[in-house]
Amino acid sequence: MPHILFGLAFSFFIVPGCRFLPRPHFPRLQHARAFRDGIATNLSNPKSMVFYASVFSAAVPAGTSTGTLSVMVLMVALIALLWYGGVALALSSDRAARFYRRTKPAIERTCGFFLIAFGLRQAISRP
Repeated sequence: MPHILFGLAFSFFIVPGCRFLPRPHFPRLQHARAFRDGIATNLSNPKSMVFYASVFSAAVPAGTSTGTLSVMVLMVALIALLWYGGVALALSSDRAARFYRRTKPAIERTCGFFLIAFGLRQAISRP
């Protein structure tokens, strides 16, 4: 069982790292469709849920009131909205969008390389 969990742990980095490697170019989406697809992607992302569940379970003391937990969840939603909204605004200018499109392949290859390297490092190190 530990070997299965260990394998899942390092594949957590290798699989996303491979997604950053070059792939075919897709046409631009319409704004409403892109917004809808972005919302659906973020809401269905199990990694986000697992991350926040682990943070809350480690950082929130037992016996915390439902009101406090509700405020914490709302703060997470607000921070995500501000972050993703800020990134969308920053990249919505023509200059920033052109710069990002020009550098995107290099950024994605670099991120992919480091995720794969980290995953392989985790795979060959002993728990």
